[in-house]
Amino acid sequence: ETYESGKAKPIGAGLNGEYYVFVRRVSDIAGNLSTPNDEDKIATKDNIEYHKFGPYIFDNIKPTLTLNPNENKVWQTSHEVDVIIADENSGIASGATIQYAWSQSNTEEPSTWTTTTVTGYTAGDLQATATITGSSIHGVYYLWVKPVTISDKSGNTFTDTEVSGEFWFDNVRPKLEITANKPSPTNASSIIYTFTFDEPVTDFVAGDITVTNGTKLDNTFTKVSDEVYTIEITNNGTCVQKVEVAE
Repeated sequence: ETYESGKAKPIGAGLNGEYYVFVRRVSDIAGNLSTPNDEDKIATKDNIEYHKFGPYIFDNIKPTLTLNPNENKVWQTSHEVDVIIADENSGIASGATIQYAWSQSNTEEPSTWTTTTVTGYTAGDLQATATITGSSIHGVYYLWVKPVTISDKSGNTFTDTEVSGEFWFDNVRPKLEITANKPSPTNASSIIYTFTFDEPVTDFVAGDITVTNGTKLDNTFTKVSDEVYTIEITNNGTCVQKVEVAE
């Protein structure tokens, strides 16, 4: 490239990392070679002498944003996700701010967002984290995150919208149906009761069952599946038997 004496010209667009500038030594009409000053030194390459300036640090890489975890396919009442902002070169600028939304769609952008400022870091840090909690929702949801302001100290900005994988939320209590293997009334000495839940349960035990006018045979308590359980209950002669499950 051609440079005009006394006029500045930008260089290094798109470069990243540490670079030096080499300018070939020139001479005046009397043959005097240009001499180095306090900012450069002479370097030789292929028997040609150059002024060597630098190093110059270039940063044209924008910050990154990742979600950890990116998904959680375990039914829980709430989920926590760390939004991690990172910049490995000049570090994150102050005032990082994001918007987020939980949505049951991973293709249609939500209409309502929550804005939060990322805290707990100092300008120039290579990483900053904001923790987002999802709760009081039910079903399969996706976390959407987009920047309000995310930039590094070199002025590179992050502008993308990130969408997570699936997070499974369960905030609805299971429904229970209790049925008997004998019609009412009956003269049977015992009845087998079946307890059917509308979703899998993991902690249902014989001790959760309360009987009026009868005796539970705890050793007959059987798990048929994660949703279905049975138990045999004797009666107290002529009576109205009542079977309940603790909430």
